[in-house]
Amino acid sequence: MDYYDKTRQTIKELLEAGKEAEAGRIIEEELGLPYIPLPFESELKELKQSLRKAEEQHLISDQQQLRLLLNGDIEQQLAALNSLRHLNCRNYDLLLHEFFQNAPNPQVAGLLIDILIAQNINQEFKYKRGKEVLVFKACDLSHPYEVSAFHDCYNELCRLLADNYPIELQMAEDLLLYYSYVILPKTIKDEDSRLLAQAVVYQVFITLGNSEILPSVIEDVALIEKLCENRFSDLRS
Repeated sequence: MDYYDKTRQTIKELLEAGKEAEAGRIIEEELGLPYIPLPFESELKELKQSLRKAEEQHLISDQQQLRLLLNGDIEQQLAALNSLRHLNCRNYDLLLHEFFQNAPNPQVAGLLIDILIAQNINQEFKYKRGKEVLVFKACDLSHPYEVSAFHDCYNELCRLLADNYPIELQMAEDLLLYYSYVILPKTIKDEDSRLLAQAVVYQVFITLGNSEILPSVIEDVALIEKLCENRFSDLRS
């Protein structure tokens, strides 16, 4: 079973378990990657359309219900985002301000910011993230996969892994996309793309328990390890 078969199986199991929000998140992540085999892309788009129709029939638009979901667990928060994706977020200004000021899960916050980017929301938000308070307007941002440094980083991943490590490359692509959402409203810096690519590779190989291979793939393992602990620590979140 290759990567795409495993992804199909994961999505199928999530849908059968009634976890449409999580399945939808995986579909969005896969469709956001720079390269997808055409048959797999068509399949994902069909699934996305089916989920969208189902979601539109079960939209939650009540402010209090959305507030309860956004204060709930990850599944509940993703359910709230699925509704907000189809609603006009300008009508939920106070709710969104509360969400960002309550130190939300960075992954959920990143997905919500992406929704606000898609709607070109020009309201200013203050996002409490750890010890930082990040001020942003979604209308000034780009989708993370549209940033030039993202593509530079992706190309570096391909250079490092495509010939000998295709499975690791797919995992690295997913991790890069995850990281790009988690750091929103910040974006990958152009000068960081090469080092970030190596940090992503480092994290993938460490996760797989293949650290002994790293010296043959990246230039300075010790340096990259330190960067994963500080500058690129969100790769481990």
